[in-house]
This record gives sequence, C-alpha cells and structure tokens, in this order.
Amino acid sequence: MTTQADLEQFQKFQEFMKWQQMQGGQQPGGSTASVATPVVKKHVRLEATATKGTVVGQATGTVKATLRDTDGEPLQDKEIVFILTTSRQELGRTATDPNGVAQLSAGSNIGDPQLWIEALGTGFTAQFAGTKEYYPAEAKATVRASIF
Repeated sequence: MTTQADLEQFQKFQEFMKWQQMQGGQQPGGSTASVATPVVKKHVRLEATATKGTVVGQATGTVKATLRDTDGEPLQDKEIVFILTTSRQELGRTATDPNGVAQLSAGSNIGDPQLWIEALGTGFTAQFAGTKEYYPAEAKATVRASIF
C-alpha cells in the first residue's frame, strides 16, 4: 500500500533528478554523478535447417542456421557454434553472413569425420552465445542421410 509519505518521498526524488539534469550531472559539492543506463537486451530467432549429408566414401554434410532479430532482420557477423545434439561435441563455428546465415560443411571444415557421421545419425544444434545487445539462442535440426 502506498502511503502519503511514500508519495512525498517519490516527488522529492523526482525533483532531485530534475535538478541533477539541469546541473549537467553535477551533485552538490561539484562531483559528477554517474547514472548507469540499463542495458536492454533483445531476443533473437535462430533457426537450424535440415541439411543433407552423404556417407559414400567419406562422410560429408552441411549444417546451416539463420539468425534474425524479432523483426525478421538478419544479424550479420554473429558467431554460431554447431555441436552434435547428443554428445555435445563441437562440429565447428562460423560467423553469419549479411543474410544472417551461418553455414559449415564437412568439405571446408573436415575436422573429425566421425563427428560428421554422428551428426548424420543424431542431428546437430546451432548455438548463438548472445552479446551485450542480444540474448543467447539455440536451435536443433536433423541431417538427412543419403548414400549417394
């Protein structure tokens, strides 16, 4: 319950803040007040898309994720980490392009072929760790295996 004393105290606080703004942030005695501006993070949409992989000769495949803000605008130069869904081992990492797309293929980042074989069987997870401006996000997808 708000009392009359609470309202009066709030009004005094508001008057002080106005006075402080007029003084250019100067507090009594000449010291400068530092008022921290709260950081408001934004949510993102991360979508991992099903890709196709092959197991003939050598395991190959491509994993892909698209990162957008809540208005649907692509987010460029944001690192996406691709990991195996079950074992949580890292397949690799790459930055998003101007369309917000991060793509990693076994051909360009061969790493451990066994990891790619596991991805064919269990799927992968794309992770965005977040930034000062954006919250983190995670999305999962499967890899359709092909023998050709």
